[in-house]
Amino acid sequence: TPIREALFRFHDEHYSANTMRLAVLGRQSLDELQELVAPLFCAVADKQRKVPAWGGEAYGAAQFGCHLRVVPVRDFRSLSVSWLFPPIKDLYRSKPHRYLSHLIGHESEGSLLSLLKSKGLVDSLTAGESVSASDFSLFEVSVALTED
Repeated sequence: TPIREALFRFHDEHYSANTMRLAVLGRQSLDELQELVAPLFCAVADKQRKVPAWGGEAYGAAQFGCHLRVVPVRDFRSLSVSWLFPPIKDLYRSKPHRYLSHLIGHESEGSLLSLLKSKGLVDSLTAGESVSASDFSLFEVSVALTED
């Protein structure tokens, strides 16, 4: 199929040991961990690829202002809204998105969640960074809607 072929092309073009990182945590010594893990990953070819920079935008013009309706296979009510932000990878020490996440996602009296719950609209709310790419990030607010 065209999708399968595209996946194989992508794998062949981008799957290279020099662009990957692996973190391993265990109680064993470093030598023991390396002995456990190395056989599992040593077959990954090092094709000396450049680390990909995907560039561009999170969404193309065709996706803006698009409303999708999906027929779920189970009873599920949710609403997610995403905002396009500049890249935040270089801000990993200060984490400015966490301030927004805390303010919007707070659950105390007077919060957005408290208001929406008092009106019987939502059961829960989450807010935070959903995607962090080299050229952009997405901040998402998701709510689990009530049946009303």
